[in-house]
Amino acid sequence: MRKSTVISIAGAMLFTIIFYCQKDGVNYLVFTVFVSAATLAINPMLYKKMLWWLVTLSAIVSGVAMAYYGNNLAWLANVAALLLLVGISASPVSSGFIAFFHALVSMLLTVVSLAKNLFSKTEEQKVFRLKQAVLYVLPLLATLVFFGLYRMANPLFAEITNKITINFPSMGQVLFTGVGFYLLYGWFHPFLFQYILKTDAGALNYLPSISEEEHRQTLWSEFVSLEAERKSALILFALLNLLLLSVNLIDVYYGFIAKVLPTGLTLSAYLHDGTNALIVSIVMAVAMVLIVFRGYLNFDDKADSIKWLVYIWIAQNVITIITTLNRNLLYINEYGLTHRRIGVFVFLVLCIGGLLLTFLKVNSKLSNWFLLRSNWWMVYGFLIAGAWINWDVIIFKHNMNLAALQHTEPDDYFLISLSHTATPAMLEMYAAQQKSGHGIFTKRMEHDLHYRIEQSRERVEYDDWPSQLLMHHIIVKKAEQLNLITTVP
Repeated sequence: MRKSTVISIAGAMLFTIIFYCQKDGVNYLVFTVFVSAATLAINPMLYKKMLWWLVTLSAIVSGVAMAYYGNNLAWLANVAALLLLVGISASPVSSGFIAFFHALVSMLLTVVSLAKNLFSKTEEQKVFRLKQAVLYVLPLLATLVFFGLYRMANPLFAEITNKITINFPSMGQVLFTGVGFYLLYGWFHPFLFQYILKTDAGALNYLPSISEEEHRQTLWSEFVSLEAERKSALILFALLNLLLLSVNLIDVYYGFIAKVLPTGLTLSAYLHDGTNALIVSIVMAVAMVLIVFRGYLNFDDKADSIKWLVYIWIAQNVITIITTLNRNLLYINEYGLTHRRIGVFVFLVLCIGGLLLTFLKVNSKLSNWFLLRSNWWMVYGFLIAGAWINWDVIIFKHNMNLAALQHTEPDDYFLISLSHTATPAMLEMYAAQQKSGHGIFTKRMEHDLHYRIEQSRERVEYDDWPSQLLMHHIIVKKAEQLNLITTVP
């Protein structure tokens, strides 16, 4: 039996032990460590690959975040990191998004991998496998036979063994183990598309130099002359710059100078409609840059003016992003912080990163493939880092402080919908209110807080180790320190 198959079977058993009828917690960290060790055991040469170690580290970091917070973002980061780890392990020289794609496909096409392993062997290999199976099965059968004989021969042995109860796995456990095996077998027997791997390996970050004569011999130049292409690109980015300049002047005036919106325009429409349009405009404009600077214009001495127009356009887009950040900030200062509004901030920061990478692509004559690779790693890095930020605490504190500043009652329906990760901040604010005798904690929030404390204590006392979350231990300990519950024995 192949090493990868044995590891898949062992992993399926571990998968059932730590996940079956368990809650999210330490089990994700244990599973991540297992997958990391298993991929290295299957392919020991991975220890020489720096990228593999970096991805493994990011996967374990996301696993720790899952064991600490256990929230949706940590879960998403951990799943993405595991898929990337498996993909990089299968093809260490692949781009990040290609490795991720192959891990996902391998998981979905496990049936194909199983069939390939079972039916693609020669007759000699099948006979050898059968002999191996017999060698494993015979000792087990012999042991069972002698177990029965010893029970008949020794009444004391029979009496003691009668007291041993064997808990046979339920159908649910068997099916769950099957799911674990299906998942791991697909990962450890990767399904790789060779054409994609070759295309990825052959796609360099730097564009190969091309002469004007070579460009004129291409199929594209038969339809569009080089002179027409230059003029078209020049007009395109000149018009885009003029249009974007007018948009930015209006935004800067109303957002930073007048600081008041025109009559009939609400702050909500100003933010949401503007953000949606910004998404579309940046994606379309970057696509235009990729099309224009796909080949010879990168090396054309007469295209410098076009490049400068692109640089100005990128700078103007950064200004547009800054004005949109200001809109989002105004909206948050008026109506409070939510996950969606945090998402707007994250998206806009990623847009700035994407624009800077676009500038680097044009300025350094880099390929479109470079842009895809670098943007992938940027988004992945943000996901792993974001999983370690307690966003719910930030939301709770901001909204409570805003309500106190505005002398209004907080939106308690929204605040009690926050995850358990906000509970430590709730405890601190509630204890401060109890001590000072005044505050803005509502009765609904107070009732919810005591319910949260009780939930955390129950999880600490009664949950099995795979379901334990460090955050619940922190909540219980803090509640004990603030004398909101008695010490857990």
